[in-house]
Amino acid sequence: MSTTALATALDLLADALAARVAAKLREGERGMLDQAASPLGRRRHINLVRRLHAQGDGGVAIVGRRYLATREVIDAELGRIGRRPAEQADDLSALASELGLRLVDGGRR
Repeated sequence: MSTTALATALDLLADALAARVAAKLREGERGMLDQAASPLGRRRHINLVRRLHAQGDGGVAIVGRRYLATREVIDAELGRIGRRPAEQADDLSALASELGLRLVDGGRR
């Protein structure tokens, strides 16, 4: 085999390998979501992963700047925080009226 043929074959192999590596990195760990795709939001997701990672939980991982969590861990956290924003706003309104306060802009300031 000539040197140019070998170099061409190695280039083709490197291109194919690079494409597979890039696809794997985009995919992340199988079944895991990073902070950009999390329904928890970026900050809450990162805090969750840091907390569980420190506890040694196997459902989370930190890979570089990506904070990964399984769907089960995210669902458990959603269940733990549990309430919808509308329910929280109702509680805030009830508390304000109990204290004799008037909320400005629905209490969002």
